[in-house]
Formats: sequence, C-alpha cells, structure tokens
Amino acid sequence: MNDGQTHTGRGSDELELPTHWRWDGTDLLYDLVAPTEAASLDVLAGLGAAALTRAADAVLDCAVTLRAPKRKPVTAGAPDAAVALTRWDQEHSHGPASESLDGSVAILLNAESRDPRWPHYRQRLQAAGYLSAMSLPLEVSHGYAGALTFFAAEPNVFTTELMSQAFAFRDVGSRSLRLATQVRRASEFTDQLRSALTSRTTIDIACGVIMGQNRCSYDEAFDILAKASSHRNVKLRLIAESILEGYGGAPETHFDS
Repeated sequence: MNDGQTHTGRGSDELELPTHWRWDGTDLLYDLVAPTEAASLDVLAGLGAAALTRAADAVLDCAVTLRAPKRKPVTAGAPDAAVALTRWDQEHSHGPASESLDGSVAILLNAESRDPRWPHYRQRLQAAGYLSAMSLPLEVSHGYAGALTFFAAEPNVFTTELMSQAFAFRDVGSRSLRLATQVRRASEFTDQLRSALTSRTTIDIACGVIMGQNRCSYDEAFDILAKASSHRNVKLRLIAESILEGYGGAPETHFDS
C-alpha cells in the first residue's frame, strides 16, 4: 500500500502453483474434486491467488463464489477479509462479484476510479485493506453461476497484461470446477441411491414379517406400515427398523464397488 505496509494474504512459501492436474484428453485441468463445494472453491481460490501473484509481482488475494440452483451461494478463499467482503457483495448485489455472478465482467481498478458504481462497496474495500479489485464470471455447469474475485493492496494492479492472465486462469478454472461439480453430483446421486435401496430393503423385509403375522398381501402390509408412520409422525424406514429389532435387526445391504 502507499503507506509502505505490505498486505500478506499468504506467506511467500505458498506462492508456488500446486502440481495437481487432471488430463481430459485435450486440456490440462486443476484437480478440484473434493467432498464439498466449499472445499473445491477454496483450492481454486488458492490457485488463483498464487497464479496472479506471480504474474503481477504483487501479492493478490482471491475469493470464489458459486451459486447452485435453489441453494444459497457458497464463497471460499483467503484471507477472511476477502471472503467476508465478497459475501457482502453478493448478498447485497453491490459490487463486482455480484455483477460477475450475473455474467458480467466487472473491474474496479483502484480507489481513485471515476466509476460511480458501488460507493458502499468501495468503502468496505478500502476498510479491508485493498485498493484494487477485479471479478470475472466463471462458466460452470448449466444452472450454476460463479465469480472469481481478486484483491490487491496496491492501486492500478490490474493492467491489460494481468487481465489477460486472469482470463486465461479463469478459463482453466471454469473447466476444472465444472468437472469437480459433475463428479460431486454423481457421487451424491450414488449415495442417495444406496440410501434409498437400503431403506427399501428394510421396508420390504418388515412387510414380509407383517405378511406372515397377519396373513395379508404385500400391499396390505405396506399400508399398515404407512399408517403407523403417519400416526406416529415417524419415517417409514424407522418404523420398519423397529419391527425388525425383535428379529435381530435390519440386515446389512451390500453393494459391489
């Protein structure tokens, strides 16, 4: 900054780009596959900060926001000030990140910029220790929206050359995040399917017990279970498990990997 202080979002020993790659046949991709969206975004933010710090010869911080269908946006990155500022931006639709989430390229060059937009964001930007910010939209899966936001403690950091580097990183980051999102959605679907099959097995066995006790059909046994579930306001699977407790409990369901 102009006062001679150095803004250090990360230590100098963390500025080297990690060498985690995936190969999809044509393009190199960052390995962003993780159990949660936040974990994937945190890795992408770290990679972005490292990449642009090297290109700018100045320390840059990064925050990444992902908005999934019918869910609140998730923001990750470092340091906390950058993440908090980005969350405030998207929550109030007042700043470059919210513009990028809507598909626009939004750039706030420095504290002296004549751009009249976002006066409150500009105040918060300086209060967080930054004088430059830039946000780019991420092209993720259909229905998703993302924003990649960079921060610098110095003014006029985002030159034409650095912006070109940022767009190049954005393109690789978008492809990488798209793959990670697809992998995580497939994994979540598999987990849900296994849970559903396990529940169905327990219910079917409980219906068999009821059929034997009442000499009734499967549909009649299932109706007995459903009524008990409704009257007790307890999930059908839990009712079935309670019935099977006297018979050694529900059997384990095995799946081939």
